[in-house]
Amino acid sequence: MREILLSPTFYEVLFFFYIYAFIGWISEVTVMSVLRRRFVNRGLLDLPILPEYGIEMIFILFALSVNQQTFFGFHIILCMIVVSIVTSISDFLFHRISGKELYWQDKRSIFTTRKEGIIFTVIVTAWLYILANVLHPLLYLFYGSFLQNTLTRVIMLIILVITLLDLVVIFYTIYRRKINHRGNLEQNLDNQKVSFGHRILNFINRRIAKNYPELILDSQDNTTIQDAKAPTFAKGLSLDKIIWIFLITGILGDIIETFYVFGTAHIWMRRSSIIFTPISIVWGLGGAILTVVLSRFAKKDDRYVFVAGFFFGGAYEYMCSVFTEVVYHVKYWDYSNMPFNIGGRTNLLFMFFWGILALVWIKLCYPYLSNLIEKIPYVAGKILTWICMVLFALDLTLSMMVMFRFNQRKIDPVSHNFVETYLDTNYPDQKIIELWPNISELSE
Repeated sequence: MREILLSPTFYEVLFFFYIYAFIGWISEVTVMSVLRRRFVNRGLLDLPILPEYGIEMIFILFALSVNQQTFFGFHIILCMIVVSIVTSISDFLFHRISGKELYWQDKRSIFTTRKEGIIFTVIVTAWLYILANVLHPLLYLFYGSFLQNTLTRVIMLIILVITLLDLVVIFYTIYRRKINHRGNLEQNLDNQKVSFGHRILNFINRRIAKNYPELILDSQDNTTIQDAKAPTFAKGLSLDKIIWIFLITGILGDIIETFYVFGTAHIWMRRSSIIFTPISIVWGLGGAILTVVLSRFAKKDDRYVFVAGFFFGGAYEYMCSVFTEVVYHVKYWDYSNMPFNIGGRTNLLFMFFWGILALVWIKLCYPYLSNLIEKIPYVAGKILTWICMVLFALDLTLSMMVMFRFNQRKIDPVSHNFVETYLDTNYPDQKIIELWPNISELSE
């Protein structure tokens, strides 16, 4: 990602502009449709894109590329400034052309000094920064490996021409209605886009009808969704509940390990399992599996929960160590110097901790956390769950590619294709050691 816009080609910029303009459109449509409970097309154009997001991401990627060594806070401030400037210019141009304010124009920039503008800027900045660091490396690899060809360039040019024509038609229509009708501009634009919106809405309704028939609108009296109580999000021990348990325990595990190392070794050591997300996969999977396995012991005596957690924790930690050695050929932890260790992969002391942790988790923490998760609004919870899992999957995929290349370089340090060149440039051995400081090579 760091080299993508230092010397970009026109087609690279065009490709990523449209990708992020489309992602921005999806993001705003999703949020506003959930808030208003109807399809809301946030784009000005008939095309499913929001150009300002594409422009913001191009500038952000360039800023991150030329300022690699600066501290995290500077990057965030820089991204917030970019978002505010592009948003303000976009709103200003639209206002000058149409004479109208559109979509909360006075609330979308940090320069307004209003609370809404600050919140909007922070949310958009955080979302774009996550995309730049998690999604973009994989998009860059995909583009470099498969899309650097004539067909892609022709398609990009065709889309560009369609965009320009759409832009001309929209602004011509705005100008005519501004002169002749002086009506509600936003309503007029919504009328233009209604056919496109209906196609999307009909598709969504068909999906809802298939998966959630109890939520279908009553076609006879045209009422809203049933008056019955809205469905509970992640009710019981469902897949959504397990996903949230995995994320929460993984993040808590990362924090606990970080402070444990600091308390014992007096150093701050990064303990995250993957590159960008502050999460320990071992703790996350342990929390999820522990919840599923031990939930049946929730009403039993404490000693049964402790014993089950004692043996489960030891077996789980042992298997995780074996897995990382077999798959990645590296050791993430080694307890050989501790008493009562089992092959250096676990030990009785940590198994005792697993038993205590299981008891505290099942009896105290999980019931409270489960109720808290179920209070999330149903639709918002579903959307947020999928967003989190997609970002996690992208981060995990990149991390696995980096680790495989790290091991491959020991045998063949020369890169032979675009992907290997990218990984060698952005994630050399020194970078790997910084990401996973406790990593140690297996002896041959």
